[in-house]
Amino acid sequence: MTLPASGVITLLDLQNEFGGSNPIGLNEYYRGGAYVPNISQNASIPTSGAISIGNFYNATRAFIFTSTISSNTTNYNVSTAAISAGWDGTTPIVATITINSGISVYASSTANAGFTVPSLPTGSTCTITNNGIIYGFGGSSGYSAGGVGGVGLAVSSATTVTNNGYITGGGGGGGAGADLPSYYCRDNISGAGGAGGSAIQIFANLTMYNTYAIYGGGGGGGGGGQAFTGSSCGQTVSANGGGGGGGQGYSGGGGAPAGCIYYCSLNGYTLGTAGAAGTSAGGGAGGANGTNNGAVGGVGGNGASWATAGAAGGVGGSVGGAAGRAVILTAGTFTLASNTGSILGAYT
Repeated sequence: MTLPASGVITLLDLQNEFGGSNPIGLNEYYRGGAYVPNISQNASIPTSGAISIGNFYNATRAFIFTSTISSNTTNYNVSTAAISAGWDGTTPIVATITINSGISVYASSTANAGFTVPSLPTGSTCTITNNGIIYGFGGSSGYSAGGVGGVGLAVSSATTVTNNGYITGGGGGGGAGADLPSYYCRDNISGAGGAGGSAIQIFANLTMYNTYAIYGGGGGGGGGGQAFTGSSCGQTVSANGGGGGGGQGYSGGGGAPAGCIYYCSLNGYTLGTAGAAGTSAGGGAGGANGTNNGAVGGVGGNGASWATAGAAGGVGGSVGGAAGRAVILTAGTFTLASNTGSILGAYT
């Protein structure tokens, strides 16, 4: 519950709201002390010195949630973790989460962020100290366009982050070679590399203290291709260059396989190969070109480095995926209080 906005408040009301011992004394209820949380709704309550009953209008208790992540964790959600610790899901929460050095908090798919601060009750706060790695899932390779990389950190409530480690989006997946047939070697489609994932996706106020690295995932490279008419099929088919490699970032997807062999009996051609997956050390390599009696398909574009676009494919090849942003600001404000590390990718 919340104390009333006007009228009479008794010492017993304070004890019922915040807890405490008998005999009841006002000096038990300083903001930030043992019983009264230091949250915005309690701003009128002093932290020391003179204190009176009138300071407690609209004051409220909050669930104090303190957690240290000491083992690798997937799809971390502050609300889910706090409920497991006894939170009722409706009382304001003061959450303080620390990720230990060398620990990874990561997404299991692009449908999730590696670390999520969901919409929390009014008056809640969340403080994150990241000494490890928060990262999104890499986009998948595709038979047309490569998949977009996932988000590292998604914020939907007021949050303060001290980043002493890495926060990164997943790399984009490599695209297929251009003119890759989708059905019976008849329908030609062209695939760009996937866009890099965002390091941080912001839907509420975020204050960031960054001493190390925030990376948007690199875009995947697009595949090259060369169309030709197959003598035994009597229709336009394709011996494509390989798909581009996945963009740099954790779990960046590899390029798609390329070339068409379904219901076709052609001689004298080779299929392009898939591009390599991107890693934390660099973008994936482009796939090899395909050939048909000397007609050479383009080489797949390389995957991008941090927050840069994927390379274009060769002849007829699609362009690489877009550069990944370090931060997406959808609502609220983003304040970079200090930065002695590296932020690669747009964040303003």
